Amino acid sequence: MQAESDQKVGLQECLSLGYIYLLLLGIVSDTLFYNSFGINILNYSSILDVLLSPVKLVAGNLIILFALLFILGVLYLSMRFLPRLQKPAQDGTQGFIWNTFVFGSAFMVFCFFIGIGLGKGSKIKSQLAKRITQPDHLLTFNDRHTEEVKVVGQNSVYIFYIPKNGSRVVIAPIAGYVSQIEHIDAN
Repeated sequence: MQAESDQKVGLQECLSLGYIYLLLLGIVSDTLFYNSFGINILNYSSILDVLLSPVKLVAGNLIILFALLFILGVLYLSMRFLPRLQKPAQDGTQGFIWNTFVFGSAFMVFCFFIGIGLGKGSKIKSQLAKRITQPDHLLTFNDRHTEEVKVVGQNSVYIFYIPKNGSRVVIAPIAGYVSQIEHIDAN
């Protein structure tokens, strides 16, 4: 009886493991995205940027947020209302179906994040090759000149952008270089 209770994973462990998993997925997704432009994002990231990468990805787009919440909701409801999957089978396999379901769900979330990184990266890379990026921000630099740009990404230290009619991604430090970032409507 004691061995059975020792094998149970509590809520704190699940949340910790879940965040570590999302952290790794956020890092991999960002790495794939920025590698599309030949940028090693880890060279330009602080530890805070790395820790917030999954939160930034999920909170940055409502569709991604709702899709992830849906996946997690299905997983929770399955755990809650399908308890027979957690019980040992009669042939002695300890929840093989349950473990398969959990790993299948983790793989589904993995594919979701990887697809986002690859898809966004290839879309912008294609726009770069054709020089059809639409400016979505107006940057004001410290020397007071302004430039319409397509912001590809931003972290706590750098902004990654494509100048209007540009064919490459420019990396600029925010502090000491950019004084204002203004969102404009992309036409």
